[in-house]
Amino acid sequence: MDHIYRKITEVVEREAACLEEFLKLLIDQQKYIVDNEIDNLKNGVARQQEIIKKIKNLEKSRIEILGRLSESENLDPKNLTISSLACHAEGEISEKLLQLQSSLLALHNKIEKAKRKNEFLIEHSMKYIEETIRLLGEKGKPRRDYIPGKDQESLILSKTV
Repeated sequence: MDHIYRKITEVVEREAACLEEFLKLLIDQQKYIVDNEIDNLKNGVARQQEIIKKIKNLEKSRIEILGRLSESENLDPKNLTISSLACHAEGEISEKLLQLQSSLLALHNKIEKAKRKNEFLIEHSMKYIEETIRLLGEKGKPRRDYIPGKDQESLILSKTV
């Protein structure tokens, strides 16, 4: 049984490492958005997608291992959380699982913060672009201060007399 708990721990450790890398990419993405580094931004997004695929594969592995554990221990797989696994495991593995749980929660919070910050930066970049386009559009429009054929007083004469 100890073998299954070690496998779960290894998978969760790899998931945590992927999440740490994902967080780093999100933080780098902030710089790319601010500095308008489009190529680096595209590369970062592509790398994020690769990491998401890895995480999904690791999740499948974890679910498979938990399925085997639930069958051998006669446990409900829906109720198998890291906390419950730590309760069933012993010694070093139990401590490692609790440590991983804490790390995963902290990583999740950091990822959510970085994600919200990136969304904010992107939203403000879009507003900046929209305003720039609007201003450029106004610059190209002819002004209607002077209408040909209409008697108008010269601004030069009216201000100087």
